[in-house]
Amino acid sequence: MKKRFLLFVFAAILQLSLKAQFSSPTIITQPANQTGLCPYQWAQFVVAALNADSYQWQVSQDSGNVWSNISDDYITYLGATNDTLQVFASQNVNSFLFRCIVYGSSGDSVISDSAILMLETQPPTIQSHPSDVYIGMFGTADIMFGDVATATDNCGVIDSTVTPGQLDCSYVGDTVQVVVSASDISGNVAYDTTYVVVHDTTPPTAIPNMTGFAYINDTGTAYVEQSTLLLSATDNCGVADTIIYPEYFTCSDVGTTQNVNVILVDEYGNADTTTVPVMVMDTIAPTIQCMGDTVINLPPGDTVYTVPDFSFDPVVSDNCGINQTFNSFTMSSTLNGAQFPEGTTQVVWTTMDNSGTSASCSYTVTVNAVTSMQLLETGINIYPNPVHGMLNVEDNGNKILSVDLMDINGRVLKVKKVKTEGLYEFDTSLLAKGVYLLKVNTINGAFVEKISVK
Repeated sequence: MKKRFLLFVFAAILQLSLKAQFSSPTIITQPANQTGLCPYQWAQFVVAALNADSYQWQVSQDSGNVWSNISDDYITYLGATNDTLQVFASQNVNSFLFRCIVYGSSGDSVISDSAILMLETQPPTIQSHPSDVYIGMFGTADIMFGDVATATDNCGVIDSTVTPGQLDCSYVGDTVQVVVSASDISGNVAYDTTYVVVHDTTPPTAIPNMTGFAYINDTGTAYVEQSTLLLSATDNCGVADTIIYPEYFTCSDVGTTQNVNVILVDEYGNADTTTVPVMVMDTIAPTIQCMGDTVINLPPGDTVYTVPDFSFDPVVSDNCGINQTFNSFTMSSTLNGAQFPEGTTQVVWTTMDNSGTSASCSYTVTVNAVTSMQLLETGINIYPNPVHGMLNVEDNGNKILSVDLMDINGRVLKVKKVKTEGLYEFDTSLLAKGVYLLKVNTINGAFVEKISVK
């Protein structure tokens, strides 16, 4: 009896084993959709089945029309012949369908439902706000995303832009609309608009010279030029105005060093002040003009010629004034009263201004002893002498250039003078009695004759 029972149990077990071995596979858990995924992570599709002997996962790129077997490449797919398929989520597999063929030991199979892999489609969230932007040293304002907005995303923001991203000086003072965008790792993009106000608060930049120079001109004024003060003057938006103070100096400043302020102002009122030491200089030499070479013919009996006035002195001038003038004959500032002996004397005049710049000129004075007989020999006749009334100077050889009647000190007298052909007539009737000088300038030189008025 016991033996029969054991045979029955063995038969039952064998029957159940054979039944299980040759039953068709049955899927008890279908693959689930994988949606809202962030890229670059592994997604899992899982199938659970009874009587499963092997698995083969498939993929469709066209919404289920065509299916292809998957092989493990360890880059995109892993577990292609297991109950769990791992797919590396990216745009390359976005919206693909996946299913699994479950094979039983008897060779029959069953196909699971398809499941989709979908990346997340939620764009980033942008919070924008107005902002102030400032022109930089290169003349532009770069607008950064963080200056005008913030962005968040469940999978992370990978890029953000501002359009326009750069504004130049032409926008200073304007309110400019900008468009901001943010992209997440899934390729979703969000946009928003905001405003920026453009400012320029950067003052100009000046590079000064160590020392500037101002030169007195011929009118006695030295105007300060920017070129002598600054090596360069720059501004991110351009220098609009240059103010120099003080802008000029006079002769009283020659030889001193003065501080000059240079104020650079840009288009938007930003200013920079630089102080430069300026040396005031006078390099213009004085001018000096001498009379020409002179020949003096002495009256009979005279051996020296006494200069009666300042006519032998030069005419001098300077933009900042004369410091001293002297001659080589008497080493004084005038030849008035100087006595020239017979013969030729060279006179050199030198004038010097207050800056030590000098100029010179020269002439010769030739003194000859001349008798009345020599005048007659030249064809010149003076009569009567002594005189009361009309004094005549007769020129028979057309050699007279001019005739002047002077007092004993050499001052030319304003008396009535009549010139006719070959004859000069002087009315001496109103002159006081005494000795006068008659200077006759001829082509051969000057002759001086004493005249006695009764």
